[in-house]
Amino acid sequence: MRALHLVLGSVALALAFAGLMLPLLPATPFALLASWSFTRSSPRLAAWLHRIPCIGAVLADWQAHRAIRPHVRRVAWLAIALGVTLSLALGELEPARVALLCSAAALGALVVARLPLLETAGNPSAC
Repeated sequence: MRALHLVLGSVALALAFAGLMLPLLPATPFALLASWSFTRSSPRLAAWLHRIPCIGAVLADWQAHRAIRPHVRRVAWLAIALGVTLSLALGELEPARVALLCSAAALGALVVARLPLLETAGNPSAC
């Protein structure tokens, strides 16, 4: 089982890093899965994951409070809007793909809107 958790965590981490670069691929769920998997397979990798500035702070907030900070929500919405805008401007998409893109973006924005907010004056996460 340890090897399976290690492989699952590695794949999830790769998808989380891809999600940091690709607007419509969510990074946080994959980072949470990687954290869960690494906790069961490699405490050293789990600790390393929590030390990554963009991921670790969000993981810590989620694990401690089951919430995200307001600026994380704003960045997520901005990434969704930027991704859709660039895709529409540069993509030459057929109407069906435009509808699919807009539907996926709306669903992503709704999911982000429904996440609870952590209202603190403390140190915000790095990203």
